[in-house]
Amino acid sequence: MIHRTDTEPGKQYLYTSPILNFGFNNFKGTIPSWLGALSELQTFSLYGNQLSGSIPTNIFNFSAVQLIDLTYNQLSGSVPREIGNLTMLKMISLDSSNPREIPKEIGTLDQLEEMSVQSNVLEGHLPGTIFNMSSLITLALTGNSLNGTIPDEIGDLPKLEFLALHLNNLNGLIPSRVFNMPTIQTLALSLNHLSGSLPANIGLGVPNLQEFFVEENELSGLIPNFISNASKITMLNLGLNSFSGLTPSTVCALENLQRLNLQRNYLTIDTSSP
Repeated sequence: MIHRTDTEPGKQYLYTSPILNFGFNNFKGTIPSWLGALSELQTFSLYGNQLSGSIPTNIFNFSAVQLIDLTYNQLSGSVPREIGNLTMLKMISLDSSNPREIPKEIGTLDQLEEMSVQSNVLEGHLPGTIFNMSSLITLALTGNSLNGTIPDEIGDLPKLEFLALHLNNLNGLIPSRVFNMPTIQTLALSLNHLSGSLPANIGLGVPNLQEFFVEENELSGLIPNFISNASKITMLNLGLNSFSGLTPSTVCALENLQRLNLQRNYLTIDTSSP
């Protein structure tokens, strides 16, 4: 799984009071329905247990909750539609907890800043209502079985900084609007079936981009010279695609670059240049 490097999911909310944190115990069985009576909770965390069964709908009676973390459990079924009742929710993490579906009602959570549902069994297309969440900063859906294309509506998230969709079955073109998101810092789209080429003006519309991962897709064409305009890039991975033509010398202008991977493409180098 990939997480933001500046803050682990939920860290900024973890000490909000009142709190229920039963993380990393050895709880088994289902999530008790009586927990739904704790309506004033602001932090609800059961991460790192062996809980199973479906998520009870009445835990979504937490009208004041800001953080829900059910990561690393063995849950089943879908996330209940009642999640749309949590109007104060800022962060939800369901990594490695086996939910099969994200309900469309999640799109009503206009305070949600961080959503992480990685290494699960999500199927189908990206839920369109996700793109209604105007406060979203982090969207991490790595390691699922999502298919279809990346919707153009991804560009409707005005605060998005971290987008991780790698290790799915996504196909089609990378929407041009992705490269016109001035807030984006991390784009992780590797290990899909994305095709087409990178836009010629790449870098101009993503001045804060620091990490760009698209390895093991089906991308082709030239690597644009304008990549150098993304001057904050520290990690650039374009390996295992079908890029061709000259390796742009402008890559050398990326002063913050720490890791560059161009392996297994069809690139050449201009040996006549000093």
